[in-house]
Amino acid sequence: MDQHTPASDIHQVANEGELSDALLGALDNYDPDAYDPRGVSAGIDLLRQEGWFSRSHSLAFACHGHDSEAGAREGFGRQLQLLYDVGRGSLPLGRIFEGHVNALELVARFATPTQLARYHADAAAGKMFGVWNTEAGNGINVYDLGEGRYELKGAKTFCSGATDVERPIITGHLWRDGRVVGWQMLVVPMERVAPSRVDDTFWSPLGMEASASFAVDFEGVLLEEEDLLGAPDDYHLQPHFSGGAIRFAAVQLGGARALYDQATALLKSMHREHDPYQCHRIADMELAHQTGLNWLQLAPQYALPVWHADEDVIHYANMTRTAILRVCSEILDTAEMAVGARGFLEPKSIQRIYADLKMYLRQPAPDNALAAVGRHAAERARLPAREASGQPAIV
Repeated sequence: MDQHTPASDIHQVANEGELSDALLGALDNYDPDAYDPRGVSAGIDLLRQEGWFSRSHSLAFACHGHDSEAGAREGFGRQLQLLYDVGRGSLPLGRIFEGHVNALELVARFATPTQLARYHADAAAGKMFGVWNTEAGNGINVYDLGEGRYELKGAKTFCSGATDVERPIITGHLWRDGRVVGWQMLVVPMERVAPSRVDDTFWSPLGMEASASFAVDFEGVLLEEEDLLGAPDDYHLQPHFSGGAIRFAAVQLGGARALYDQATALLKSMHREHDPYQCHRIADMELAHQTGLNWLQLAPQYALPVWHADEDVIHYANMTRTAILRVCSEILDTAEMAVGARGFLEPKSIQRIYADLKMYLRQPAPDNALAAVGRHAAERARLPAREASGQPAIV
């Protein structure tokens, strides 16, 4: 596809699962005993060939660059559909691509006109962006050296796509005049970071190996004023910070659909799909998946930043990530029961997808998200009319 395909055609390749099927084919040679954690490179190449990296800035503006709520809804819906389709094809690739879209949304919101032109040019050239916020005890500190120069100290962990991302947005404490002034975003050109600073020994997970979520040491990297994105503490501004959870939930649900497909295909290959117990399991997976789709399909109606109240966007995002976590967990358990030991006897796509989904569902602070849903619901709850008026309630 031409890299200048207009934004209105951005969903074309994903129609009817074409993108998911192509990604599954590109990534299906899975050997768990000799698994290259950079194995998503075939999927990345496919996304580049189809023009998704070159047009990713259009994805980033899909939710923000419209003068009408209808246009923003359409853009958000396209974005979620694409993330679902990539996740259905490959969860590790979906995680990396979701980070790419997230990064360019941050650019769309906070970049200066000069930065915007530069990063759009990078995206149009096929460069991959990402967001690396997680860190351990040796996290990032950014020291203002004066005259527009900055020095980094420390490292980041869980840097998904560490071997492929070329323009990560990282975050850290910004120091000026001996004190911390806030949590600052920076866009780091990875050509300034020696390959030896990327630590793959950090990453030995149950699943998602191919996401290459390594640790990266940024000690001594020098940046300029133009590499700082936004003002201190912009990264955590609501409702975008919490609302962004809908994006990774879309990827997760796509992976759950892939697992559902694989489990059903295995049952059909054994002529077990009409067994009444297996029919029940297939039905349970279908119902769970459709429930997740319903949450995603309503997101453009209820969770658009700018067009909806901040607290409503955050509430819907927290509900969506929680509901899809439960949906995906149900599909995991049901698929495992459906395929039994035979489904895990030899290397198959089902093994890879199962392990990847189990790991990817471990997103941070699920308890906090659920508690926030409860608090919000309690604040909006109304007393029954009889209680409010002092009249005895009917039990």
